[in-house]
Amino acid sequence: ELRDLASWVPFDDRGNPDITLADISPALVLDYLQTVDSRLVKDFGDKPFADILNQMDLFVGPVEHRMIKNVAAMMFCKNHAKFFPVTQVDIVVFPEGCIKNPNNMIEVPKIVGTVPEMINKTLDYLRTNIIKQRIIKPKDRAESIKYFNYPYQAFEEAVVNALYHRDYREREPVEITIEP
Repeated sequence: ELRDLASWVPFDDRGNPDITLADISPALVLDYLQTVDSRLVKDFGDKPFADILNQMDLFVGPVEHRMIKNVAAMMFCKNHAKFFPVTQVDIVVFPEGCIKNPNNMIEVPKIVGTVPEMINKTLDYLRTNIIKQRIIKPKDRAESIKYFNYPYQAFEEAVVNALYHRDYREREPVEITIEP
């Protein structure tokens, strides 16, 4: 614990002796590499999986005692709860506000998965169920005026920051409360 407190290395960049190559999903790694259009895709089937992870800078420590970084499990482990319990997003919607009517709330089923999956699922839910568009057609102009109740970019920034920059040692979900 004392070593953790004194460490300047971010948690996600630290090696984790409990993570093994078997915990990291090659399919998730390949999907990520394809999504970011990485040059490593062409070598994926030809090189050992450990070499690919090494080129992605997902190992730490000397050659004789290599450890996989926490970020590898956060991004590419199908059972990440094994290493980071209570890693989930909880969304609660208060249609009238939590002060005005705290009993009127909608609890969304918890969102789980790898960090990229949680980000995508959370943003999909917010885009589909929370963000509303209003269109006003002025009489004196050809163009309509579009208004949104919440800017999507603000949600995107908040969700990405909440999931990438949180302390995964805390056993608390990311909580999102939606107010009018």
